[in-house]
Amino acid sequence: MDLNTSASAHPPRIDTLSHISAPVDPESILSADLHVSESLQQEVTEQAPDGKLCLVTRDTEQLRCCHVVQPTIDPMKLQRIELARGSTEEGLDVNISSNLLWLREDMYQSFVSFDWALVPTLGVLRKLVVSEAARWNGPPSEDYLKFLEPKIWEYHLVPFQSSPAGFERFGDRFNDYAAHSYPFQDLEPLKSHVNPFFVVYNAGRKFRYHQKRKERDPDSDTHILPQYDHLLEMCASIYDPRSKEAPEISLSISGPRQNRSYLSSGSGDMSSETSEEQYLYRDEQFQRRAFAAHNFPQSHSDIGDSHSHKHIATSDRYLPAPEESVHSSTSDQHLGAVPSGVSVTSQHWVSI
Repeated sequence: MDLNTSASAHPPRIDTLSHISAPVDPESILSADLHVSESLQQEVTEQAPDGKLCLVTRDTEQLRCCHVVQPTIDPMKLQRIELARGSTEEGLDVNISSNLLWLREDMYQSFVSFDWALVPTLGVLRKLVVSEAARWNGPPSEDYLKFLEPKIWEYHLVPFQSSPAGFERFGDRFNDYAAHSYPFQDLEPLKSHVNPFFVVYNAGRKFRYHQKRKERDPDSDTHILPQYDHLLEMCASIYDPRSKEAPEISLSISGPRQNRSYLSSGSGDMSSETSEEQYLYRDEQFQRRAFAAHNFPQSHSDIGDSHSHKHIATSDRYLPAPEESVHSSTSDQHLGAVPSGVSVTSQHWVSI
């Protein structure tokens, strides 16, 4: 399959409808009002192997230029990520092309609901784990710096539950697409320009969340596939120091940032077992207040195209605390193409 095929070769499918039943993740709410500039969108399109196509489905419509690591993430964690990447001067700007990609809106919804993650291949993770360990004990090695170079990487799509139950991915020929069903064993690794640092952070965070969720409720719909358990553990081994154990540092953070008055001066200390869950809970409360204030304006500057979309009404009952499930999908959920005129909530997305 030629992944560089032009988007114009793929007509929109109109016989399927995407159903978004997963609730909105607290960390993603405010990102609906964040804007990705046209010039940055163009950079992403030029650097992505598929151009302006959904990374997962290769659709051309209902697209969003999405963050992997969300701009609304804890500033202290952004500082730690940037320290791990070898910079201590300007801080981390998440509004960069290596942290952005194109996703169809429904795929983004399930992504920010912690339903699935991108995970690097075993070879990349092995090198990254070794390089990360060396980074905390000295200057970055030559091998480590290679991870900062722009290139095309391969990522597995790893589900944490049976949502989405399935989707259709376009091929290269007119009206040619293949159906893929959970757990997507027949789906080849996805090629993307997004940097592994962002992908690993996102995957490690989701893995730890689902581990705790399964421990609290063995009957939950979380299911960590055994074939990906080792890869996810490697992602988590990189994520853990950045989120909890890294030394507190003071760096300026560039890019748009929301004021988080609820963060205490000790928010950088994430050493306790439940600190991540406590942070998610505090973040949820803040996002609920912000959501009520913003009330999702009926139109805004669209990220993926020049059209405005109406927003689906969302109430606080779809914003669960970390102790609750962030999923409400059903076993028969199937993600197909979104026909023209069908509106879904506008948002952005992120990861390391």
